[in-house]
Amino acid sequence: MTIEFPKKLIALRKEKGISQEFIADKLLVSRQTISKWELGETTPDLENLVNLANFFEISLDELVFNKKYLAHIEKEIINDERTKTVLDFLYDFWWLTFIVLGMIFITIKKMLW
Repeated sequence: MTIEFPKKLIALRKEKGISQEFIADKLLVSRQTISKWELGETTPDLENLVNLANFFEISLDELVFNKKYLAHIEKEIINDERTKTVLDFLYDFWWLTFIVLGMIFITIKKMLW
C-alpha cells in the first residue's frame, strides 16, 4: 500500500481553492511545513493528520492512502456476502416453504368454514 499523502494534500487544497498559508494558520504550523508535506520531504505527525482529515472532511485512509474508492468496494463485498448468506439459507431450507404455505392454507381454510 503506497502512501499518497503529498499528492492528495495538493489535490484537496487546489480543489478547495485555498493556500498553503490558510491551511498552516488553521493547523498552527508554518507555510513552509505545509510545503514540505506537499513535496514529500516530511510527513505530519498523527495529530496534524487527524486535523487535516477533519479540515477536509475525509477519512484518514482517504487522506493518507487515497482509499475512498476501496472502502466503497469493501462495503459492496460485505453486502454481497450478506446476500449470499440469505440465499444459502433459503437454498438449504427450501422445504420450510411447504410448511409455511401449509400453515397459511390451513388457517385460511379454518377461517372460511
